Amino acid sequence: MELNEVLFENGITLNLKGENKEEVFNELVDLLYRNERITSREEFLKALYDREAEGVTGIGNGIAIPHGLSDCVEKPTIVYGFHEKGIDYESMDDIPVQMFFMIAVPNNSSKEHLSLISKLATKLIHEDFIRELKEVKTKKRILTIISRK
Repeated sequence: MELNEVLFENGITLNLKGENKEEVFNELVDLLYRNERITSREEFLKALYDREAEGVTGIGNGIAIPHGLSDCVEKPTIVYGFHEKGIDYESMDDIPVQMFFMIAVPNNSSKEHLSLISKLATKLIHEDFIRELKEVKTKKRILTIISRK
């Protein structure tokens, strides 16, 4: 499964408003719910927070990859959100997080879950990729950048 198969234009927001992790999570989970990728906001939020309790998903460089497995997930999905000023997120490097890649995967899809995280992480180790994402102002351009090999 490729990133461009699970990230879609209506699953991108370039103006997150939340002031903290909880508010940003709610905004991104609402994107999942509105686009019928999950059947329960509450159930998926619980899956996210259960995963967060295991360790930080703020990977550094202003990036977080919160993720959860849940029976309420209809199909593997990534939603992306950008926060102009960034929020405190308990990241590995204590840099405020601006870019959020939230991964939602059905409970029985742990292989897809790990594959998506791996593919995303592979792209996110490149400074030019991160810089380009931060500068983008359109959803279509985000999809183009993420879809590149």
